[in-house]
Amino acid sequence: MATNLLPTREPAYVSEPQAPRSVNALRDVWHGQDVYVLASGASLGYVPMSFWRGRRTIGVNQVPAHAQCDVVVATHHEDVRDAVARVARGEAERLVAPETDCGLMGRENLLPDWVYRFEHYPHVHDGHLDLDVLEKPGWLLLCSLTTVTAINLAYVMGARAIVLCGHDEGRIDGQINVPGYNGGNGTKASHLCMTHHLLQSLADAIRQRGVSVVSLNPWVNFGLEGHVYERIPPV
Repeated sequence: MATNLLPTREPAYVSEPQAPRSVNALRDVWHGQDVYVLASGASLGYVPMSFWRGRRTIGVNQVPAHAQCDVVVATHHEDVRDAVARVARGEAERLVAPETDCGLMGRENLLPDWVYRFEHYPHVHDGHLDLDVLEKPGWLLLCSLTTVTAINLAYVMGARAIVLCGHDEGRIDGQINVPGYNGGNGTKASHLCMTHHLLQSLADAIRQRGVSVVSLNPWVNFGLEGHVYERIPPV
């Protein structure tokens, strides 16, 4: 069943002829630069919006509602629909998405031509990533954690270092997500429990290839300036 994401206009920044685009066209466009991958965890809300000005940013799913993003990565049809609208309004420059809803065969997203598509293996829920994708032009990892796809994209785009923000894997002052994320329908704790190993395995693989993968602390130290962090342990 196809999810129709049209009609929409092509973003104003686009000058190339309209044609389906491969994510391979973005290879090394940010070569040697630090790239920030923004997830929806509560810590994102403690970073001033002004911090992102002039930085290369990739936002996950509906994060562009909460932080400035150059590129949006979305995989679920609702998040893709939201991202299509935001890019068309000029709130982000580019959208990267799969042609299938969450990578599930038989559930297609009908994407505007200006969306950057990628090849992928069948959706991984809580298994193991096929890390050979890192060497396959036009391919990205796709699993139940969209942050994995975004980190893979940062690597493809030539990042010198990948800096995560908002991938907290826990609660800050009792909150998992930045306030108001997805209309209050935020990430479930059970989801975080099951996906820890996916991000860790990707981070290890990218580090072995000479690219740093670190996380941004929006406070002056790990005392969190009085905020309380509660980790959600992996299963």
